[in-house]
Amino acid sequence: MPASSLLNLSPTPSPLGEQWCPKGLMRDPFLLYHPPSDRFVLLWTTGWAATTIGFATSDDLVHWSAQRAIEVTRGLADPIVTWAPEAVFDPDSGSIEWSNLEPTKGRLTADEKKERQKAYRNASQSYWQTPKRIYYTLTADFESFTPARLLFDSGYSTIDATVLRSEGHHRMEWRYYMAYRATMGDAVSLYTAEASDMTGPYRTIGNLSALVPVPTEGPSLVEWGGCFYIYHDMYEDGRYGVLLAPSMHKPWECDGCRE
Repeated sequence: MPASSLLNLSPTPSPLGEQWCPKGLMRDPFLLYHPPSDRFVLLWTTGWAATTIGFATSDDLVHWSAQRAIEVTRGLADPIVTWAPEAVFDPDSGSIEWSNLEPTKGRLTADEKKERQKAYRNASQSYWQTPKRIYYTLTADFESFTPARLLFDSGYSTIDATVLRSEGHHRMEWRYYMAYRATMGDAVSLYTAEASDMTGPYRTIGNLSALVPVPTEGPSLVEWGGCFYIYHDMYEDGRYGVLLAPSMHKPWECDGCRE
C-alpha cells in the first residue's frame, strides 16, 4: 500500500531484536502474513557469515514469539552466507528465497570455509564482490524444509531478491514477479524479472538503472490499486526511493524519495 497509508502500531521500540540475535545482528527484516496460521511471520539475516535465518511470529505485530534460527541451506555443498531472506505464500506450498555466495568448484575444507566466513565478518572487499545467486527452499509450516535449490542466476552478482505473486493479465493465470539488486562491474542497481511458476525459471524483463542513479539495495515489490511499486533503500544517500508502473511490462517512473 502507499506509504502514506501506514500507521505506527507501537510508539516504543520493540525488544524483539534483543531476545535472539547472535552478536546483536538483526538486519534485512521481512514481514509476511501467513493465512494457514493466521499469524505474521518475520524473517531476517542473522549474521554476515551465517547460514541460518531468523524466525518469529506474532498475532498483532506487537507481541512476538520466541525467536529461533532456521537452517535453510540443506542440499547446498558449501553455503557461506544467507542474506536477506524473504518468503512467498502460495496456497499449495510456501517458499523462502535468499541470496547465497556462489558455490565454489569442489568442496571447501573446514578451514577454507572458516576463512571465508571470517573474511565476510571482517568485511573484506574481495569477498563483498564475490558473485552471489538466489536460492530457495519450500515449507508449509516453517518446521520442515525441502533441500535448497537455485532460484535465479542473473549472470551477475545478485542479492535482495523479492518475489510477488500476481494475478497477471488474465484471471486465474498467476504470474510471479521479482525485483532484485545486481552488481555489474562498478554499477549497482535494480532489475525486474518474471516467471509463470513460483520456483521459476525467471527471466529479466526490466533494467531500472536509469531511474536509480545511486547505489541501492533491499527492494520491496508491492501491487496496490492497479499499480506496481518498488520501494528501495538508497543507502549512500540516506534516503528511500519509490518507483511505480501500471504494469511490470510498462515503463517505470520515480515517485520521489524520502529522507
